[in-house]
Amino acid sequence: MYTMMKKIFSLTWILAMTTSLFAQEIVFTHKFDEDDETGRGVIITGTTIETDLGGEVEIPESIIIDEIEFSVNAIGDSAFKDYTKVTKFNLPSTLKKIGNFAFEN
Repeated sequence: MYTMMKKIFSLTWILAMTTSLFAQEIVFTHKFDEDDETGRGVIITGTTIETDLGGEVEIPESIIIDEIEFSVNAIGDSAFKDYTKVTKFNLPSTLKKIGNFAFEN
């Protein structure tokens, strides 16, 4: 009985840890940068988490789309507007432009 309870507890703990780890994953929404001469630039337009995103956010230097690497060239207009729970944005060195009101509020 004790061994069965221990296995159930271990499995529950693993599932809980997995859920909490994946809950922090950020998926950035984007559009292609038509001004990029290489054809491999994107503009970050926000996240799929919307304004519930909190803490420190790392905006990557590049993202992978269909197994192709694209450079993060810009942050779009109002991309992170009203993300009031974010305490810090770490910006990539690849940025060439930050849109109007990108971090408003």
